[in-house]
Amino acid sequence: MRKAAELFVSAEEINPMDYRINLYRGMMFEERNDLEQATISYKNALKQILNLQ
Repeated sequence: MRKAAELFVSAEEINPMDYRINLYRGMMFEERNDLEQATISYKNALKQILNLQ
């Protein structure tokens, strides 16, 4: 989990506008049953898609 979190941070540094990073992070948290973090990640992905940042 820790390594995955590091990789997501690296991916965001490379391409901070790619909504898929937050989408896949949300999926990871959802699989781990961390619904609070999953919701945050999905919400961030949706904001990126709709350009609401």
